Amino acid sequence: MLIPTRFSRLFTALTAVGIVVAELTPAHADEQLTAAWRYHAAACHETETGTGTIDRSDYRITNTGGSPRTVICPFTPVMGYIYVGGDTIPVTGNTVAVSIQVNDSHSSANITCQLMSRDPFGSLHESLTASTGGTPGAMDLSLDGIFPDRWNYSFFVKCTLPSNGADGFTKFHGFLVIQKNVW
Repeated sequence: MLIPTRFSRLFTALTAVGIVVAELTPAHADEQLTAAWRYHAAACHETETGTGTIDRSDYRITNTGGSPRTVICPFTPVMGYIYVGGDTIPVTGNTVAVSIQVNDSHSSANITCQLMSRDPFGSLHESLTASTGGTPGAMDLSLDGIFPDRWNYSFFVKCTLPSNGADGFTKFHGFLVIQKNVW
């Protein structure tokens, strides 16, 4: 088992309150605890002002306007310590990755997404970018490696969706935040 026995109560507690927790294969021998939280597209909102052209349904967000639109999706990584059943579990020094679920059938434009962290004054701390490109269809954009080392920083996924039309369509379904504990 990849996760030490002392963490079993943590997984039981998180699962009991509806948080999805996944055990994944670590990339390095020193990664011992991995947790994942899924965020639906409904957790995101449009960043541009004016008339909204982001169309929402129970399973996706799409851009119905004539120009690219950007959605921003905030999330909060676990930082500090978790106390479960008398055990103190440190969760500092983690890396945060995201897997973003999109569908891109657009023939002339791509979905571009960023994983970002900003300080309390709005200055960029870290940023990673991925784009669909290539073969159209449903895909996961993977971004790995920012560090949630500041409790007062904001963390979010930001995606730009091309407009839907004769060249095709794009859909943003949601994202999975994967937090790897590095000991």
